[in-house]
Amino acid sequence: MVVGYLFHLPAAWRTPQSANLKRRFPHVLFSLPSHRIAKTGIPRHESFQLVLSELLQLLSVPWGEPPWEQSVCSMDSAMAKASSTSTREAGLSTNTWLFVEDGTKPGPTRSKQSRSHVARVNRQRQKLRALNNTANAHQHGNPSVASQAHARSLQLRFRTDVQAGSSAADDKNTLALIEPERQTAIARTGTRHSTKPRRAAVPRTLQPVFGGAVIDSFSQQQSAEAAELAQFCFENIFGAWLTVPQKHVWVAAFFRHPLVYHSLSFSCGIIQDFALSRPIQHHRLLHRGQVIGLVNQALGSLADVDIEPVLLAISTLWRIDIENLGVAQEVPMLFEPHRRNLSWVNLFGTLGGDSRHGQALAQLVRRKKGPELGSFTTLPSLEGTLALADLIDGSSNAAKPNFPSIWSSSQFLEALDFALQQLSNDVEGNYFDQHVTHGLTQEHCAVYRHLSFVDKLLDDFAQPERSVSRSEAFFLAELSSAVQHELLSLPSWRDQHGTQANGLPEVIFESTRMASILYSNSVVFPVKASDPWLDRLLTQMRALFWGCDLVLEERDASPIIVWTLFIAAMAAYPTPHREFFSTLLSRLLYRFELASWGSVYVILRGFLWRDSACLRGARTLWEYLEWERKEPISTVCN
Repeated sequence: MVVGYLFHLPAAWRTPQSANLKRRFPHVLFSLPSHRIAKTGIPRHESFQLVLSELLQLLSVPWGEPPWEQSVCSMDSAMAKASSTSTREAGLSTNTWLFVEDGTKPGPTRSKQSRSHVARVNRQRQKLRALNNTANAHQHGNPSVASQAHARSLQLRFRTDVQAGSSAADDKNTLALIEPERQTAIARTGTRHSTKPRRAAVPRTLQPVFGGAVIDSFSQQQSAEAAELAQFCFENIFGAWLTVPQKHVWVAAFFRHPLVYHSLSFSCGIIQDFALSRPIQHHRLLHRGQVIGLVNQALGSLADVDIEPVLLAISTLWRIDIENLGVAQEVPMLFEPHRRNLSWVNLFGTLGGDSRHGQALAQLVRRKKGPELGSFTTLPSLEGTLALADLIDGSSNAAKPNFPSIWSSSQFLEALDFALQQLSNDVEGNYFDQHVTHGLTQEHCAVYRHLSFVDKLLDDFAQPERSVSRSEAFFLAELSSAVQHELLSLPSWRDQHGTQANGLPEVIFESTRMASILYSNSVVFPVKASDPWLDRLLTQMRALFWGCDLVLEERDASPIIVWTLFIAAMAAYPTPHREFFSTLLSRLLYRFELASWGSVYVILRGFLWRDSACLRGARTLWEYLEWERKEPISTVCN
């Protein structure tokens, strides 16, 4: 089964971008000049016609801007846009649209979109032909002719002297005198005299490009659904992590690989349903069944299949747990997560996940690609999707990620250095280094400071008066993933020392690490509170503090212990662990004579703390501790 697709290509991209497309897709035939449409050699009675108008705009790459910068799109705006572009009732966008129709239909019976598109192409051809005819008929207006009048006058003077009967010696002298003047005139005009008139420049217009690609993923009956899903997928979702050349490869894979088609139809379809606040459509579940069947079939013969679509399918089943979606009751946390310009973490973190798929995928990747994700060819940049899914799974389970980090925090910190300089007076994160002598290490303190940088920037970028560029949003999203991976990968006390000491250094070391994960999972890198991470961390911290009276004796270490217990008490407030942590925190505050909110607040804001995320919950906890009778919390913003 064959399709052809048509899109407009800017003249600026005609070379070399078009050549790259042609080399990348040998099965797709392209023609660049509008008056020389390539003959595809595809019989019309065997073809569909897939039309992608303004494909470069569909792929979110305005001309003249870096592809990586345009690969960032706000999920908030994308979701708002989805209601007008992804449903037939709402109508398709006037700038970007896509449709598939049977190529066997005669011209008059084809859709209005197809006929209007052909009419537009014909008008462009006529306009370009008229401009070419005008240029060919124009024999005057050559700027070099007028600019060399002085040079021709010098030659005329030389010929006049010869006709007047001057001698050969005089001729040579005259020529020697005239030649420097002629060369000066040529140098001034920048060109030599030519009797051939220069052709007038013809304005460049957007050129139509035709091509054909084989479809093996869906039937003609599914073409309308595939077109709608492809538009939402490639316009609203893939722009978050794919560059233009990578998107072209994914488009081809969508039509060629059934696993890619069904996986994206399931995952992107679920996201589309969430974005439109509508119930999950029945055909999404049909695609999920197809994915499961094709994965089981591929796992039976791994040596003969392309592993990359299989990895995409398993990651889809991994991060979208449709069976348990909405079953677990969410825990009403006291923390309020930051509003992220790139809310993929928020979205994917609410879709559930089955860790068994993650473990199977990790084993499959190690078997095929080694210990690291490496690079992908059939689905380029798939490693980013797998790494993000792995990171969310590790956060959901408070466990180390399966794969090494593909992000570099230092690179993105350098890119955001100017934004961080504007927040240099903020003390958040500065107090960790003061407790190195109490058990913390420099490695851990560096990661906690990086987490405080992300916390500050997320809070700053969310301010209504703050103007955030696309590059800043992209860098911050990548920095958030990098730091979250660093945080989850930090070694525990037992990893470093091999034994359990049950002393104050271990308590401070472990409680700080676990409180930082509690804070990050609640505020910075939010995941579902109904996932295992919350109860797992609170249980471990409870065992750590159980029977350890040393925390009530070391006054020098009181600031970091107050912060860890306050974060734990806020996280435990809606859980059965509330009483334990609230009682221990009350004893600690009483022991160190921290009776006022102001004295406690000064401590909290020096570690990990943003008022926008914590102050309301802190008020609730403070009232529960019954400290409001002495001094209620005042609204202080850091």
